[in-house]
Amino acid sequence: MREQYVGARAVWRMNSLREMFVTYAEPGGIGMSSIVGLIAPTSRGASHGQYIVFAPPDQASIVLTAPLAPGLMEKVGIERVEQLEFEQPIFIGASAGSIAFDGEREICFSEEDQISITLREAAFRTIDVACCMDHAAAEGLFVEAGHSKQ
Repeated sequence: MREQYVGARAVWRMNSLREMFVTYAEPGGIGMSSIVGLIAPTSRGASHGQYIVFAPPDQASIVLTAPLAPGLMEKVGIERVEQLEFEQPIFIGASAGSIAFDGEREICFSEEDQISITLREAAFRTIDVACCMDHAAAEGLFVEAGHSKQ
């Protein structure tokens, strides 16, 4: 990202993004990962991730419209999409900015820093929200008995 300050942490303005790395992306997603989900869907169980380099829509080789938030459809310019392999570091092309994790700005860097991203297999646990909600609904975990009128 271009910003070198954390400020409001949520990321949603496309003109502030330069590159994006994802471990998975599904076409039905909403948010930043929806961009990859629409152009290079990657399941949670895939043996790779995806790497995107953004460009202004009027200069991009690919332009798509993505749901960045509920009700917010935005044109997204993409210069290129590459598969991100395990244990293969990718150096960030920006000389300064900030890094966002899961859509939240967390780490700022300057031209003095050399930043790389490496996809590691099973680096941490994740929650498959859709699977959890399917299970909870099937088990009736959100249903309570109502009060009957007499």
